[in-house]
Amino acid sequence: MKPNGTERVKIANQDMDCITIYDGWIYYILLSDHYKPHKMKLDGTGDRRLNDYPMSYMNVTDECIFF
Repeated sequence: MKPNGTERVKIANQDMDCITIYDGWIYYILLSDHYKPHKMKLDGTGDRRLNDYPMSYMNVTDECIFF
């Protein structure tokens, strides 16, 4: 998507929460995976679960992920 909101592209068909973009990745909580944290590349590829612990909040920094 361009900064003005045009040329939007759907990259995922999932229910997500706490979406954060950091260092070329989209970090999010995947609701259909029992609220477990995931990340994917900006183009929607490379989806992977980060751990097996359900989360209700997530914050990504240079050093770690807080939940």
